[in-house]
Amino acid sequence: MRRRLDARYWRCPSKTNWSSASAAVAGMGPLLPAWQILRQTSAASDEDRQVIEDWLGRVAAFTEIHPGENSVGTQRGANFMLLGLMIGDRPLYDKGVQSGYLAQLRAMRPDG
Repeated sequence: MRRRLDARYWRCPSKTNWSSASAAVAGMGPLLPAWQILRQTSAASDEDRQVIEDWLGRVAAFTEIHPGENSVGTQRGANFMLLGLMIGDRPLYDKGVQSGYLAQLRAMRPDG
């Protein structure tokens, strides 16, 4: 992953649109748990962790262009929570709780 980032294979799109943001949200879904496992091993150096987590932060920020009023918003919130926990960013974690969990509870109809 680090080699790909260094080679600039993975970039946030220069054009902002909901479709790109939705794809980034979906891609982070399986990527974050995998990174959570790898970052705790000797396979990743401290420098690797910094570069990769900075990139993940940029991707997470990019996904905020999506209004998040559906399942994409729920997944984005879960991504924010996990990334916030991994990198020790409490405001990002709290944003995830608000947008991915509490927003869904507030939107629920009385009949469930």
